[in-house]
Amino acid sequence: MSKRFLLIIAPQQFNDTELEETRNAVESAGHLVHIASTQTGEAQGMHGMFENVDVHLDHCSSHDYDALVIIGGYGSVGHLWESSVLHDLVKAFYAEGKLVSAICVSPAVLAKSGILKGKQATVWSMPETHKALKTGGATLSDKPVVVDGSIITANSPDSSTAFGQALVDYFVEVKA
Repeated sequence: MSKRFLLIIAPQQFNDTELEETRNAVESAGHLVHIASTQTGEAQGMHGMFENVDVHLDHCSSHDYDALVIIGGYGSVGHLWESSVLHDLVKAFYAEGKLVSAICVSPAVLAKSGILKGKQATVWSMPETHKALKTGGATLSDKPVVVDGSIITANSPDSSTAFGQALVDYFVEVKA
């Protein structure tokens, strides 16, 4: 059965590889993808990719999607990490038992949303991301991809293919 994935990107400096490989894995498995951001129009990646934003973050609801995926890149730190709208969305997905995931620096958003307490997670290795996860109560792993219940995290663009596959596998394993 086809699932609806909401992929969140920063309006500038999202990671092109993480978006492309994650979206390819999800769409190749027959799932639907919508792209959301804190701004509408065209978003620009770190390596020159342009992406049309389907919906503004303010207009997203957990009721409309089966999975939330937060893409990393430098722009995540400035545009997504402290977004109260995104924090509320993360908490809503999690409270409803839906898949919540993030890659690269973006697992910090999950930590700042309060859903990583007591959970295993991985993140891009830098002092700010490690601090965010530790402050959020996560147990930090150095694995490329970590699945802990309905939360999936990945640590870098190099993990994008495995991350995308873990998202697809999640729905095969839960048979939902």
